[in-house]
Amino acid sequence: MSERALAYKVTTQKAERKPYSWEVATDRPDPKDYMFMNKSNETLLRLPGSVNGQQFVIENCKECDIFILDHTATVTIDDCVDCRIFLGPVESSVFIRDSTNCKCAFICRQFRTRTVKDSDFALLCATRPVIEDSKALRFACFDSSYAALEAQLKSAEISPFTNFWGFIHDFTPADAMARPNHSFLPSPTAGTNDVLGTKELPAEVAPLMKETHPRAVVTSNGERPLADAEHGALVVFPPSAESRAMDIVRDVFQNPSPSCSLVNTNRLAMDQQLAVEFVGALGKSCEGAKLTPKDFSAGGAKSKSVVLHFAGAGAFERLKGAAGAAGATISANVAAFAMVKHAGIDG
Repeated sequence: MSERALAYKVTTQKAERKPYSWEVATDRPDPKDYMFMNKSNETLLRLPGSVNGQQFVIENCKECDIFILDHTATVTIDDCVDCRIFLGPVESSVFIRDSTNCKCAFICRQFRTRTVKDSDFALLCATRPVIEDSKALRFACFDSSYAALEAQLKSAEISPFTNFWGFIHDFTPADAMARPNHSFLPSPTAGTNDVLGTKELPAEVAPLMKETHPRAVVTSNGERPLADAEHGALVVFPPSAESRAMDIVRDVFQNPSPSCSLVNTNRLAMDQQLAVEFVGALGKSCEGAKLTPKDFSAGGAKSKSVVLHFAGAGAFERLKGAAGAAGATISANVAAFAMVKHAGIDG
């Protein structure tokens, strides 16, 4: 065959077809692995490392123990009755709807209920919890811990110091003469165990909860009334010392005293104006680190300060040495906390 014929020869060989995207095996997670649906009287578990930030769906479960000890993206809970539900850090929102008589412990950025009745919640919530068309809800502060929790909080980008568990917003408040739609559990120290009740934890969960590990969360009084609101101390950590705030919290809870209790905390960025006003409100009688407004505002919106509000006549004396050693300042003017109590609510 001539060179000319070879150049114009038509081949009958078919080109290899590229596979379509749905024909190619991938490592995409299967949504069915992240659902608990239509279960009754079962123990349903996801242990640390089994969810890794996926969204989760819980639906139509009755009399179930549901424990997700891992970081999730979002969680929706629908049509559940007589369930215990424990959620590790949820990066975005938990939305629970059309459920009754559930006992729940959640860590989340946003929390919302709709048409939920006769249920208890222990929360660590980085925004104001919202309830809608719900009745007889009771709230407490989330105070459980397990070995993987600190790392999961970081993965979900949730700080233990931004917990507005008691700052409830009710979209459908009850009439003035009716019983409020929500309340706090009666004990001032009520927490996760009080919400989940006396029933034993699942066998796979109990050892994780009992392990010895540093405390990862902060237990606060929230919006409950204080017996002695005038005495106490504010311990204020600038961004440069933020990482040491948990050391003081751990010491207070390991060595409890009725004259020094943690009321509230916040982690927030301060602009120059707020920093000037807040430092001025702390007063000249501050002890510990000598800090200026610039120490709080210089880093901008990404630099966060931590403020701890303690109550009790012995709080200032007990904490002043530790505050100074940690690079924080301490003030007895607890009224100044009102300036930053709800400032910079996440989300």
